[in-house]
Amino acid sequence: MEAKDISSKLTAQLIREATERKHAEALINLFVKNAPGALAVVDSSYNYQAISDKWYEYFDLGLDDLIGQSVLDFSSSLKSPAWNDRFLRALAGEHLRGEDEKIQVINGTDYWIDWELVPWTNKDSQVAGLVISVEVLNEKKQLADQLEQTSEALKMAIQSSGFGFWQWVETTDELIWDDGMYALFEVDREQFTGKGSFFMQCLVSDDRPALEEVLADTLSKRGEYHIKYMINTQAGVKIIKEHGKVFEANSQVRMTGICEDITEEERLKQDLAQLNQNLEQKIQDRTEQLERSYEETRSLTYSLSHDLRAPLRAISAYTEAIAEDNMVPFAKEIEGYFGRIKSNSKKAIELIDDLLAYSRVIHQKLQFEELDSRVFLKEVINEIGEEATTRVELGEVPHFYGDATTLKQAFLNILDNALKFSSEDVVIYGEHKSGSVCVHVQDQGIGIATEDQDKIFEVFRKLNPDDEYEGSGIGLSLSKRILEINNGQIVLKSNSAKGSTFTLVLPQPS
Repeated sequence: MEAKDISSKLTAQLIREATERKHAEALINLFVKNAPGALAVVDSSYNYQAISDKWYEYFDLGLDDLIGQSVLDFSSSLKSPAWNDRFLRALAGEHLRGEDEKIQVINGTDYWIDWELVPWTNKDSQVAGLVISVEVLNEKKQLADQLEQTSEALKMAIQSSGFGFWQWVETTDELIWDDGMYALFEVDREQFTGKGSFFMQCLVSDDRPALEEVLADTLSKRGEYHIKYMINTQAGVKIIKEHGKVFEANSQVRMTGICEDITEEERLKQDLAQLNQNLEQKIQDRTEQLERSYEETRSLTYSLSHDLRAPLRAISAYTEAIAEDNMVPFAKEIEGYFGRIKSNSKKAIELIDDLLAYSRVIHQKLQFEELDSRVFLKEVINEIGEEATTRVELGEVPHFYGDATTLKQAFLNILDNALKFSSEDVVIYGEHKSGSVCVHVQDQGIGIATEDQDKIFEVFRKLNPDDEYEGSGIGLSLSKRILEINNGQIVLKSNSAKGSTFTLVLPQPS
């Protein structure tokens, strides 16, 4: 064979070997680059030979190509004696790994990592460098810290809440209590036997059968339950509320539950029940008292109606008879006395009639209905008489809601009062306002001073002398009371120069 042929064959073989080697290197670089974890391949001088994308991503290294640079420049932590020893041992052939260790990279960020150093060899089976594998734990660490904080907060909340948690294993009768259960039952850990039978001994004896029946039923149905029972403690008897549930896993039946001390809550309920009972008794007593008062008032009303009015009328009648039958005229002074007796008797009878009307309003049964305002007010005007029909101007008034009988009396009093104190016409008009109906009765009379505007609604209160204006002083107070029992009110606006406006505020129909 010629030298040229030998040379060609050797060249082809070298080219083929070089091609295969480059192909293998390309495959290795492709694998490392796309590895699911953070991988870096370094030579024996710790210079990067291949780097995975995750390495850049995890450590926020940007897009600069690090190939050929030293991995030691990536983190000052890797230059420590501990890491130097690890690198040397790995280059000597050891396979090393570590967990939950902190390093700081060149941008100043701390990372918690699990790491692994694996030596790699060349074609001569000599260690030529290391494969560094890293799992960044920062996110897991944060979640673990958050979980620990949450668990600690939950533990504190449970401890402060006064709840107790327990677990019981059916096959072994093993009972596990948390700190809350020891506190609830006031039991030392040395006393606790860790058995379900110990728990039953803590119960008040009368409550054991019921709880045993509930537990047996819950176990058979693999369900859950709620129950209250009493326990004996060093401080006395406590009332416990318990919620339990059965769980079954790996052929083992467990029951877990939560207990709460409701002794104070139950005591408050009992106190509240006693208060309610006492209140009901007081209401009953008060109702009976009011009924007695009502009967007494009715009796007084009857007395006023018959026993007082009859003598007054007799006095008036006898006085008039004496004056008529006397053949010799009386002196003017005597005639004046007779006149005053007759006048005062009449006033007394009117006063009794007004008191009777006031009493009837207070005790009358009401029948609420929607009232046609125009029809209703025309009836009021007509009942007053001709003066009202000629002097009252009736405007638009919305329908209102109330008891017709009592409201009629109130409007009669207000309108009669307006006509009495005014020589000009009286105007009635209405409007909707704030969910109510306002009926205004406006006169141009003498008006009422500001300081007297509250006084006129007092019983028997009269601001003008009897010889100027007639009346008992009950009409306005009666009207005010009528509006109140009809869920309304009277509002007065008055000016001595412009007259008065009485506004009757009443519910509007639904």
